[in-house]
Amino acid sequence: MTRVGMSSITLPGIIFLGLFFLGNSAHAEIFKWVDANGKVHYSDRKMNSQAQQINIETGAATLGQDSNVVEQRLMHQKKYVNYLQSERLERQEKRLEAQQAADKKKKLCAALQDQLHNYNHGSYRWYELDEASGERSYLSDDQIESKKEELQAEIASNC
Repeated sequence: MTRVGMSSITLPGIIFLGLFFLGNSAHAEIFKWVDANGKVHYSDRKMNSQAQQINIETGAATLGQDSNVVEQRLMHQKKYVNYLQSERLERQEKRLEAQQAADKKKKLCAALQDQLHNYNHGSYRWYELDEASGERSYLSDDQIESKKEELQAEIASNC
């Protein structure tokens, strides 16, 4: 079962979402009213019948009027999204390479342990095959012990 939480959200992703929503907040309604004590209040909701809607010029509102600025902003956002995607792909490739290396090491370890098990518990005679002539040369007990020691050394360094 995969668990998704706040730890799976990256800082660049949070910044991107913040910038995205910040740019869209230019049309918020702001209300102003004065209470019975003469204190001025501001809110995003109309709290009583005397509250009046006020218009506040924001940088985001003026950005929407200049198409060059909007195009530049969109281009910057696209570059940022591409950067995040390429960064994510690099991380995925590194994880895949690490997983493949771990799998390869695990298979090597299993093969070495299997060979050692066969040398320790085999009831048959061991031999080496000369590839050039195709002749078998049977191993002596000392040679078998030497092979076992080599395998144990490889297992110690690889497993």
